[in-house]
Amino acid sequence: MSKRKQHSPEFKAKVALEALKGEQTVARAGVGKWIEFYNRKRPHTALGGKPPAVVYWQRNETTQPPNGDAGITCRATDQQEQRVA
Repeated sequence: MSKRKQHSPEFKAKVALEALKGEQTVARAGVGKWIEFYNRKRPHTALGGKPPAVVYWQRNETTQPPNGDAGITCRATDQQEQRVA
């Protein structure tokens, strides 16, 4: 029977940390895929069956100022200016 090599606690800690880093990378990729699906592909009933990203960009297209006027950027900014004035 052969003896198993005893590893130092420092070596074991390094191996454990590397394993955790790998798991974090996999977890981040999984979360990123889920966020992508949730925001860009999944239909939301509160938004008329459209994904949030589609609704967001449609709203921004309709609130863009004509001819690139930098003075007014969107309805929200216009409303905020009225409250301040």
